[in-house]
Amino acid sequence: NRLLKEGVVEDDTDDSESAKLKLLDTTTPLGQAFHWIVFDDLFQIDPEDEHLIQRFVLALIYFSNGGENWNYISEADGVWLSNRSECDWAFEIPDTSIGEMHGIGAFGCINGTVTLLDFFEVNLVGTIPPEIGHLRGLKYLGL
Repeated sequence: NRLLKEGVVEDDTDDSESAKLKLLDTTTPLGQAFHWIVFDDLFQIDPEDEHLIQRFVLALIYFSNGGENWNYISEADGVWLSNRSECDWAFEIPDTSIGEMHGIGAFGCINGTVTLLDFFEVNLVGTIPPEIGHLRGLKYLGL
């Protein structure tokens, strides 16, 4: 209900029943993210936690952009959708062009709020969902 109340899940018809149905449709990225956070997320975030929406939106990005096939930070790699804080959904890879390590994923957190998302060489496929606008602390998005 909080996702609906705060307008994270919107519906063109302004019909809250239609928005609820979108959340329950597990054939869509929106429904998959909702199902994951309610039933599969071992982190078990409190529904009143201010970071619930952030965690949901990051899960939605995963399901909207072929997350199961991502390099380095997929759920299978134990990074994205892990039972840790979403601020730990990051990994460092060597960037041979500059001879340094490059952080990818969700990091740069301030007080638990993700400020930086970088998908360098991750194999992101798809469209970034408009719900990314609910990541209020996001300052940088690297694609």
